[in-house]
Amino acid sequence: MIGGSIFTEINEPFEAATIALGLTDHSSAQYSTGTLQGAPLAIWNDPVHSAQVKSILDTGEISVVGMTYHTDHPTAAGYIKWVRYALTKNPDTRFYIGVPWQHDPGPVRICR
Repeated sequence: MIGGSIFTEINEPFEAATIALGLTDHSSAQYSTGTLQGAPLAIWNDPVHSAQVKSILDTGEISVVGMTYHTDHPTAAGYIKWVRYALTKNPDTRFYIGVPWQHDPGPVRICR
């Protein structure tokens, strides 16, 4: 799972699910940076961060890759780059995007 620091909270249910399901042959790797720097394109474009994530994917043992979203990088470019790269290391890799919630979404509106 790669992304900003908020991604840690998005990751927690996945870890809990593996424990609840009794998956003993499971491990995870999480790579997080500051909020803006955690966008997939920002990580891809940073030589140090990119190399660290690639070294994890290069093992070929990663079967699920999660990425986060940041409004400063609203295009699909970063996701496409990471998906293509990960698939070269493990063609069975699956992907998801964790979308953070608003800090102050305002009043709740009920639609009828």
